Amino acid sequence: MTYEFYISTASSTSQQVYPLNWLECTLVDEKEDNQVFYRRKFEGSLTFGGKKLCADYNYFIGIADPCEILYLIILLDGNSYWEGYFSTSMGEWDLDAQTFTVTPLPIDDYYDWDQNGDFEYNILDATPTTSGECNGCSYTHKR
Repeated sequence: MTYEFYISTASSTSQQVYPLNWLECTLVDEKEDNQVFYRRKFEGSLTFGGKKLCADYNYFIGIADPCEILYLIILLDGNSYWEGYFSTSMGEWDLDAQTFTVTPLPIDDYYDWDQNGDFEYNILDATPTTSGECNGCSYTHKR
């Protein structure tokens, strides 16, 4: 079994990375609080860098926007195994050891809900209208 780790950004830049402690991490199916569904969550933290493997550390520290979402794709024998996301502001930096440690969050069927679940829509406030012309007659529909 061969695991590969890739980081990609919204601009579709992809970079292979090499976490130091992957074997200490696990993926766990957990039931969400007050929910009926389970999610496969990342348990543990990935550490990147180190004085001997500083390319990953330099990659993460070189990201200008600390809030930029970075997407983690884990491949197992060339097939997608798990997907997650994080930003460099979510992790911990050790400048002396030149390491970056972070726990990625899952990208799954509930990812959109995580991102937009708190957004409120006021469906009674706005009145959408459509208008057009058909056979020389103009019309407007209001809801």
